[in-house]
Amino acid sequence: MSTAVGPYRRVRVICLRSRTLLLVQHRWRDGSYFWLLPGGGIKEGETIEDAAVREVWEEAGVRIRVLRELQRPAGITGAGPEYAFVLAEPLDDETRGAQPVVDGDKVFVVEWHTISDASPIGGLKPEFWSPIGRLLLSLTRGES
Repeated sequence: MSTAVGPYRRVRVICLRSRTLLLVQHRWRDGSYFWLLPGGGIKEGETIEDAAVREVWEEAGVRIRVLRELQRPAGITGAGPEYAFVLAEPLDDETRGAQPVVDGDKVFVVEWHTISDASPIGGLKPEFWSPIGRLLLSLTRGES
């Protein structure tokens, strides 16, 4: 896994358990809610893998193992080019929920969303995330 140098300053984590995807719910400034892949900033001295493990623990209370870095799917607008994408799996079946953090980024709900042909991106907003659907379907089928 690479270190936090080059173009990446943030990470988004695709954490799969069978055919389900871990998502966290945040709130827009207008008060409405939205689902997001867990992740966040890469701190000074952290690797992408270290940041992914820390961010998923802080946001979802799930212990993970990063399997590999993924090529960024073209056309995603829900995360800028400064984001690395990684594939991870949970180390156990427990989802403890958001942990107390000091950065002020509040998570309201943590859920595992089913990925299927009818729902290829779970609760992610299609206008930002639809290009990731093919990747999620192939990953849940063990094709990638």
